[in-house]
Amino acid sequence: MSSPARPPLLLVPPSAASEPTDRQRQLYAAAAAQIEAAPEFAALHGAAPSRAEVNVGLPDTQRGYLYLRYDVPGGTPQEFWAHVGRAARLNWRTGQVTVPLDTPPASTAAGRTP
Repeated sequence: MSSPARPPLLLVPPSAASEPTDRQRQLYAAAAAQIEAAPEFAALHGAAPSRAEVNVGLPDTQRGYLYLRYDVPGGTPQEFWAHVGRAARLNWRTGQVTVPLDTPPASTAAGRTP
């Protein structure tokens, strides 16, 4: 089964960075793949990703860093909040997704991580 087409990853609030970083894109792809591989997702017939946003005001290890929304035809949209952690976890009831990433956060010109 192929994964549904994903919307572009947006930065919220719009910041000086015009494009998401590679690490943000990796988190998005890994979180979406983790959600879409869950048996509960298969039960959402026709679910399609409709929104993906990075909260640039948070570190990527904090809950709420990445917001993902899936629209379900004739049903309630499913919302998820992903962040980087040590082990892959998905809590379908709360929508919390933990994604392990091997790449370290990139430094910005100010010496902060995005």
